[in-house]
Formats: sequence, structure tokens, C-alpha cells
Amino acid sequence: MTSVSDAGKSLIASMILQFVALAAIGLIVTRFFYRFDNPSRFVMSLFLGTAVSAVKVAMMERSIARSVDMGKDYAALYAVSQYALRLMLTAGVLVAAAIAPFLSLPATALGTMTLASSAFGFRLKNKEQVEHKAI
Repeated sequence: MTSVSDAGKSLIASMILQFVALAAIGLIVTRFFYRFDNPSRFVMSLFLGTAVSAVKVAMMERSIARSVDMGKDYAALYAVSQYALRLMLTAGVLVAAAIAPFLSLPATALGTMTLASSAFGFRLKNKEQVEHKAI
């Protein structure tokens, strides 16, 4: 099985750190616009959503590393099944946050969106680096 390079591991680690930073920024910004009746509920939900985002990145990294050694058709099926599994994980956490009285659905959703925000930020950062190298 192919292993992820050190550069890939450092990218994943920096994405996870960016998740935490985005969650903290989200907490601070939300605090200005929304007065919490129970701040620990919001923080716990934000942490849960951020943790799910980190788990999804680890699952994605493992999926990519495994699918490299597979045949084309099997790799495509494996990638789709892993995507569905990550989607079900997100849906399960959001449903749990909607049902559980000790969790906040908006905070959990904000935490789960850190993956997309982090990926978008890395894409912009890499695009700027490529443009500077071309000049």
C-alpha cells in the first residue's frame, strides 16, 4: 500500500490546525452577533463539528492512499463509497445535533463547514504561489 509523503502529512496537519483556527474565529464572530444562553453548548457543538471535519480529512487521506494501488474501476467505486461514508458521517452528526438538547445545530454545522473553508483557503493560497512562481 502506498503511504502518504511527509509533505502530504504536513498538509493534513496544517489543514487540521486551520480547522481549529476557523472554529475559533467562528466562535468569536458569532459571539458578537448572537448572545449565547449557554456558551458551553455552542463551544461543545463547534468542537464536535470541527472534530468531524478533521476525521473526514483523515478518512479522505486514507482513501486516496488506498485507491492509488487499486484498478481503475475498483478505485472509482471505492472513492464513491468513501465519499458516501463521509457524507453519512456528516449527516449523522447534524441529525444528532438537531435532536440532542445539549448540542447546537448552527454551531455543529459551522464546525463541519471548516473542511470546505479550509480547502478553499488552501486552493487560493496555492493559486497565489503558482502565479508568483510564473512571474
